[in-house]
Amino acid sequence: MNWPYYKARRSILVAVVFHITAGCFNELFETHPDSKVIQTGLLLLLAIGIVVTDRDFFLRREYRKDAS
Repeated sequence: MNWPYYKARRSILVAVVFHITAGCFNELFETHPDSKVIQTGLLLLLAIGIVVTDRDFFLRREYRKDAS
């Protein structure tokens, strides 16, 4: 959920629409509990693809200096 939020310049609307759309598609297609395994596998592949494509976003380290 953080990736679309940050990529849309921290737009709350994008996160809300993404969340509502995911819930709506589950109801629209009346997914059976067994088919949730397929859905989870597809979402896993999508997540892996996003991490590989946008590697700098997920794997860079930012260090904060202590305020003390």
